[in-house]
Amino acid sequence: MINPDFWMELIHPKNQQVMILRNPSIRRDFLFIACLFALTFFTSSLWGQGINGTVREINSFNPVEGATITIMYGDSVLGKLETDAQGAFHFSTTRAERVQVFVFAEAYELFVSDEIVLDGYSTIRTDAFLEGLAHQLKEITVSAAHAFEPSVSRITKDDLNTVAGNYDDPVRVAHIQPGVVQINDQANHLSFRGQSPAMNSWYLEGLEIVNPSHTNNAGTFSDLPAHSGGGVNLFSAHALGHTDIYKGLHSLSIGRSSGLVTNMHLHESAKPEFRAKAGFLGFEFGGGVAIGGKAILDINLR
Repeated sequence: MINPDFWMELIHPKNQQVMILRNPSIRRDFLFIACLFALTFFTSSLWGQGINGTVREINSFNPVEGATITIMYGDSVLGKLETDAQGAFHFSTTRAERVQVFVFAEAYELFVSDEIVLDGYSTIRTDAFLEGLAHQLKEITVSAAHAFEPSVSRITKDDLNTVAGNYDDPVRVAHIQPGVVQINDQANHLSFRGQSPAMNSWYLEGLEIVNPSHTNNAGTFSDLPAHSGGGVNLFSAHALGHTDIYKGLHSLSIGRSSGLVTNMHLHESAKPEFRAKAGFLGFEFGGGVAIGGKAILDINLR
C-alpha cells in the first residue's frame, strides 16, 4: 500500500508558492470607500460649478447664435465664450466670488446681468434676453436725373369739329384719349383707367376749382346732383383757347388725386363777335365787346 504523503508530494512540488488569503478588515474597507466617495464628490463639484444659460431675442424668444459671453470679476476677465446654435452657453470655474456676465451680439443692445455669487460648488443659471438695437442711418437725397414730365393731351377748337355731340364742351371730347371713357352719354362723366369720376380734378388756368358743370344731375334717376359730372360744362369752347388733360402719374402741384386732371385755359385773342346756339340741353348766347384799345369783355351765357 502506497503512503498518501507520497501522492501529495507528486501533486504539489516543493518550490510551488501557496497563496495566502488576506484577512478581512472593516476599518481598511471603510477608509477605502470614504476616499473613493470624496474623490467622486469633489471631482463632480469642480466640473459642475459655474454659470450656464441661454441667450434669446426678447420679442420672438428665438435663440441668438454666436453671442459673446464675457465673465468679469471686477476689471479682470475670467472667461470668454460664445453661444451655440441653440443660444446656450456654459462656464465652469473653481473660484468662489462675485462676478458679472456681459452678453454682446451684433444688432442687439448690450446685456449686463446683476452680480452673481459663485459659492464654489453650485451652478447658477442666467438667461439673457436681448433687445434689438435701433441704428440711425445717414440722411440721403434722392433726385431725378431728368425733369418729370407728366402725360399731357391738349384739346383745341379743331378737335371740337371732329367729335360729334360735344355741345362745345371740351370735357366731352376728352373721351377720345387713351384710358378715358365717357360713362354717361347724357353727361360729361369721365372715368380714367376704371376709376370713379369723383376722383377727377378740375382746374382753370392752373387754379383748382369745383366741378364747373351745369345740370349735374343729368342722366340720373333722381333730382339729386352728382358731384362727378354734369350735362354740359360752364365754360364753352368758344371762351376757351385750349384744354389740357393730364393723365398717368403727375405731381401734387397738378392734381391731388389719382384721377383725370382737366386744366382749362381761356382764349387770349378774343375778338368782338356775337354767337348764339340752341340745343336739347338749352341755348348759348355770348360775344365779345371791346373795352378801350387793348381789352375785350367776353360774355357767355349757357
